[in-house]
Amino acid sequence: MEAIQTIIKALNLTGIDSTNNVLIRKVPRDIEKDMPPSVPAVDLTPAITPLPAILIAPIGAEQSDPVAGTLYRDQINYPIQILFYDQDNNDQELNADRYYLWRETVRRKLNNSRLSGVSEVVRVRIEPAEIVNPALWLKGRFAGGLKAIVTSRESRL
Repeated sequence: MEAIQTIIKALNLTGIDSTNNVLIRKVPRDIEKDMPPSVPAVDLTPAITPLPAILIAPIGAEQSDPVAGTLYRDQINYPIQILFYDQDNNDQELNADRYYLWRETVRRKLNNSRLSGVSEVVRVRIEPAEIVNPALWLKGRFAGGLKAIVTSRESRL
């Protein structure tokens, strides 16, 4: 995930503070703001400030393909969520072009690439994910993302 973070930071996306707001998380969301009101906000990660931000986090479970590896290495696919997150105030037009350009730029940079400095990774494939989360948009936030499938060939111990 750190290699993906480094690549995204280097893109210098308009409106994103690359130094502070391209973040690796355990869960791909702004927990305090997204929790239902019935859940007490105790020991939750602090809200992201300032927005906009890009969150990078694992999503789902890794998968292995028993016939895809080699004699000495297993091929494992790790799903990673890349979430674009901003305060939006339910405006249908404000920043829409910027949000879609972030998505397009990250997709074009990462799709069918390798991760520099991570020799085990043989491919990053970008899959479609929700372009805009309607439920969060109704709460005044923009959240949309991409799913990166990071394919790694890992030595057996």
